[in-house]
Amino acid sequence: MIFSGIFSGRLPGKEGNALLIAFCRDDNRYCRLQKQPLTLQEPAGLHTTIKMTAIMDSTDKATIRTLFKHKRSLLSTEAQQELDHRLLQQFRCLPLPGNLRYIMGFMPMQKFREPNVLLLIQDLQERCPGLQLALPRVRKDSIEMDALLVRPDTAFILSSWGIQEPEADTDLEPSAIDMIFIPLLAFDDKGYRVGYGKGVYDVFLQRCRPDVLKIGISYFEPVPEISDTYPGDIPLDVCITPGKIYTFNPSTAPE
Repeated sequence: MIFSGIFSGRLPGKEGNALLIAFCRDDNRYCRLQKQPLTLQEPAGLHTTIKMTAIMDSTDKATIRTLFKHKRSLLSTEAQQELDHRLLQQFRCLPLPGNLRYIMGFMPMQKFREPNVLLLIQDLQERCPGLQLALPRVRKDSIEMDALLVRPDTAFILSSWGIQEPEADTDLEPSAIDMIFIPLLAFDDKGYRVGYGKGVYDVFLQRCRPDVLKIGISYFEPVPEISDTYPGDIPLDVCITPGKIYTFNPSTAPE
């Protein structure tokens, strides 16, 4: 049994009580050791935040979503920048697939403290001259989205979901995409992810080639299992954290 850490902070709830939760991981099971009210303290520093592992009564998507949104909210700007730097260093260790022509990224939402995937995309463009980038735009009143090719002079507008979306006119067929960065809040040991609950990416990925390289990036390590996955959930091939690269599909992930 390995003691993983202590989480202190104000969790969402009717009364907003501060909780102290000590926890450990034993044979891929999460065990609650202690839970008690305490005086609210300042958010944990970078070192504590990185070591913090999820503890929950349930591992369903809604519970995981709430917890990891809160964990992200505790990150300071300085801590987030340091984690982004570590993610970039890990990404540079990832072998690239051959004949990489089209990639799809996303615009990170700072209000949710999403990892800065743009740093990884910039690094990829420097390593692969001629690489073309697409960014998503969700169709109005729909969960369908399109991939729009962008250039340095492409203008962006703020969507109703609070996401910067390109005003570009050139659609890229999903089947042409070789690599796609997929936003997430958390992921598990099998590569399944918890997003924001709309299902937009699962629908879009069904239009992509089976061999498209699906990459997630996360500030935190995986939870053991997401309990309520369903057949329409498409797992990642790779997920990059500040400390490790996780590979879930050796037949698709680059060697």
